[in-house]
Amino acid sequence: MLFRSHSTFLWVRGEEARRVIYDGLTALGAIVDECIAYKTEAETEDVAGAQAAFRERGADIVTFTSSSTAENFFKLGLPWPDGCKAASIGPVTTATLKELGRAPSITAKTHDINGLVEAIVKAAGK
Repeated sequence: MLFRSHSTFLWVRGEEARRVIYDGLTALGAIVDECIAYKTEAETEDVAGAQAAFRERGADIVTFTSSSTAENFFKLGLPWPDGCKAASIGPVTTATLKELGRAPSITAKTHDINGLVEAIVKAAGK
């Protein structure tokens, strides 16, 4: 049996991850140790030139793979191009985008990168 009460887990996560996994496993009696593997840091410089390119050319779609990407993107203060669509990886990111005043027109049904790509391809009619 893979899981039984008092099974032990190492939960490797990002610093800002929601505690859904931790809470769910501990509620089942598991012992969960947490390991923070990374911290989200906002980019303060346009090292790759992407901000300048976005200002100059815009985009058809901007993808958001987490609430922190949405929050940090809008902190950059970049202008939102006419006709540009926001694409969200899932309901938590969608809620954050709505709070930020930019409801996505594309939301992945399966909340992972493949699901996001599938939703974008479907929206593009390909």
